[in-house]
Amino acid sequence: MNNFRDNMVERKEKLMGIRAVKIGCMDEDDLVGEGVVKIGVAGTGAVKIDGGNQELYSNKERAGMAKAISQIFGWSLSFSKKIGVATYSSSHPECGAGGAQGFTEEGLIEETKHLSSEHGITYAGHLDVVTDESEVPGDSISWFTRKSGPHTASEINITVGGGITGKEKQSLEKEENNKAFDISADWVDYALKNGADRNEIIDNLVFQFKLAYAIAEGVRKSGNPFKVYNGGRLDASEVSVNEEVVQEAVRIADEQIGKGNWKAATHH
Repeated sequence: MNNFRDNMVERKEKLMGIRAVKIGCMDEDDLVGEGVVKIGVAGTGAVKIDGGNQELYSNKERAGMAKAISQIFGWSLSFSKKIGVATYSSSHPECGAGGAQGFTEEGLIEETKHLSSEHGITYAGHLDVVTDESEVPGDSISWFTRKSGPHTASEINITVGGGITGKEKQSLEKEENNKAFDISADWVDYALKNGADRNEIIDNLVFQFKLAYAIAEGVRKSGNPFKVYNGGRLDASEVSVNEEVVQEAVRIADEQIGKGNWKAATHH
């Protein structure tokens, strides 16, 4: 009982100061403001069947993402309602997941907007590229910092306990001296309880891990790019299920990468 009470107190403290939840791209330069929780997913989950680079992002993987994003959006709305804040989404320039599917920038904007509206989430817009973060207003929800050029991430933050805030991301990256992609697995327990197929969830996570590996040289050079992050904003039982599935997905991704089942790519 004491452990349960301690967990509740800690979770309440972690939720203090949270002012919004934002579903955004896993991109390392898709950033959020103080008190904003980022839920990262490849291309904000936008999907376009056929066309594009089928080796990098196949129709099967796109169909899997279409299923997963419904669960991710559903969980995000449920989470934000519990803590009494709004949920937003965004798209950004030079999106690798979008480009791999053959999206034009305008097409990606329209699809992300449509996807968000379909799930009752406010589309906050196509992020502005910021060259000087000191000029970003303190109340900003989100912005983007890479105008062009290759990805600079060398790690993958896999969130299992309620996303990652801007301050937490900044602190982790400073501590590791590395930039990181942000991939959410916070939604896994929710999805399983709603009847989602465990193997399909794992397949989606494996795909996102391999995509990060494919598009960022720093991730490929890292000895251990997978970093599981628990933000402490979910119940311990949810986190436990999320972590268990993530560990299996990481193991499978490692095996497939080790066998050469991936393809280096650039979208710039």
